[in-house]
Amino acid sequence: MKQFKCSECLGEFDKTGRNQKRCKPCAASKQREQIAAAAVRTGKHTGTGSGAHNTPGELHPHWAGGERKFGQVLAPAYFEKVRYCEQCSIDLLGVLPAYRCVHHIDHNRKNNAESNFELLCKRCHQIEHECWLNLPNN
Repeated sequence: MKQFKCSECLGEFDKTGRNQKRCKPCAASKQREQIAAAAVRTGKHTGTGSGAHNTPGELHPHWAGGERKFGQVLAPAYFEKVRYCEQCSIDLLGVLPAYRCVHHIDHNRKNNAESNFELLCKRCHQIEHECWLNLPNN
């Protein structure tokens, strides 16, 4: 089989398509570069990881003026009292902390009265806040 020269590294490779100009490693590298450039160009680049915002507190795009007091002090005691999602009744005892949410019933994150709390799984919490409305319409 005839060997072709890669346009990037000038190494030899076997073509798998008639328009192929790069070997597989160079083609994959070029594709990653193009995807990253397109993400930055279209404004869909969010930093490290998927959907990550590395901006704390008031600088975060979803900051609502709440206080961190709940997560550090009150949440562990509340999780010991309530074990199941109060919407769908799924057991939340062994799940990661990211999959259980204490919802403020009146949507006021500063109102940390225990009567204002409701333990929800992540799915029910997203439904409660209609998170799908924040997704792009594409």
